Amino acid sequence: MEDVMKKMLRIALLVPLSALLSTAIWAQVTLPYYEPFNYTDATNLGGQAGWVNLNTGDEVIVTAGNLSYTGYTPSFGNRIKFDGAGLDPTMTFTQTNSGKIYCSYLLNVTSLGSLNATGGYYSVIYQSPSSITGGCLQYTRLDGTEFDIGLGARVGTTVSWSSAKSLNTTYLIVVSYEIVPGDTNDVVNMWINPDVSTFGGTEPAPTLTATNTLTDLTGLSRFNIRQNSTTGTPFIEIDELRIATTWADVTVPVELVSFTALARSGKVELHWSTATEVNNAGFAVEKNIGGVWNGIGFVEGNGTTNAPKDYSFTDISSAGKYQYRLQQIDRDGKFTYSNTVEAVVALTAEDYKLGQNFPNPFNPTTNITFVLKNSEHATVSVYNMLGQHVATLFNGEATAHQIYSLTFDAKNLPSGMYFYSLQSATRNEVKKMMLLK
Repeated sequence: MEDVMKKMLRIALLVPLSALLSTAIWAQVTLPYYEPFNYTDATNLGGQAGWVNLNTGDEVIVTAGNLSYTGYTPSFGNRIKFDGAGLDPTMTFTQTNSGKIYCSYLLNVTSLGSLNATGGYYSVIYQSPSSITGGCLQYTRLDGTEFDIGLGARVGTTVSWSSAKSLNTTYLIVVSYEIVPGDTNDVVNMWINPDVSTFGGTEPAPTLTATNTLTDLTGLSRFNIRQNSTTGTPFIEIDELRIATTWADVTVPVELVSFTALARSGKVELHWSTATEVNNAGFAVEKNIGGVWNGIGFVEGNGTTNAPKDYSFTDISSAGKYQYRLQQIDRDGKFTYSNTVEAVVALTAEDYKLGQNFPNPFNPTTNITFVLKNSEHATVSVYNMLGQHVATLFNGEATAHQIYSLTFDAKNLPSGMYFYSLQSATRNEVKKMMLLK
């Protein structure tokens, strides 16, 4: 039995890496893919949300805090760090067999460690989950007291190098691998700190470029972080990884850096700021009324600018709790939503009343509010132009100073003018509203 076990062990030691890859469990992500490394501090990247470790040695570690780059969308997760030799976390994405694959990330080298002038590659794109054939290799090497960043099409091809880069400085790196029809002619590109005006737009000229003079890759489906060796990998931090098939999807411009709501007597003042803008047509201001988001205004943007900009909008509101959000709209029609902010407008003497419905005109629903000074029985009813009762929205005890918000649904009623009334022991009030279908 002992001889059999020894034989099995010898066979296991002879199994190639490609065979190990074929037995790994790959959790494929779809493109465009965004990885903010939003995992617990001091945990291993391998095993997190689709990341699979290859090889042996030290782990790539999740570290608290973010890297940042002026004009780029702020990260909300953490970052990762690694150095020297060790495990290589890999992420599999939807295979692409034509066109380009882009990857972007923030890079910070905190220490040179034992990095030498030959260096090594710290990241690579592989052609399939079970393949060890990769391209678009990203390198570092020693350059005096600094380091260079390099790009190679395949292992064994010529590496293009940047000028010297500084330690403890965050660089935005974008790389692409282009599958070109024909043989031995695929192209790889690298951009180091591309101009912010191109973010989300058109791809600029690359910083580094190289042609694959060896066998072209047949498809692209895996992003790999590589701990090369003690002399080939310095102390590296990476954040904000994006993988996509377009430049616009891996270079996301920062838009909103703050958004606040300040309640004053009878109004809410909204203020927001941007650090930079790219093709920004403007902001649609939206308000949540009765659970439905309604547009209440539009503020023009500043197109493309690297300068910080401040904006404001005032909403005239009766007493109540309100939610607001911004829809940032690009000139090409693309849009994104901001976070939601909330404001509470306090009651004034004028607020003890039946409020005007909103929206008005409406189709088919509208919102009606009322507030009473005293706790008493109240009824809110709706009538048509003939004085016929069509709906009762409230009939019961109303608590003093409480804001009641009622929804009137007229989907089964014809277009026209309608009246709604508030009746209580101390208040009788009637308002009109218009249903337009």
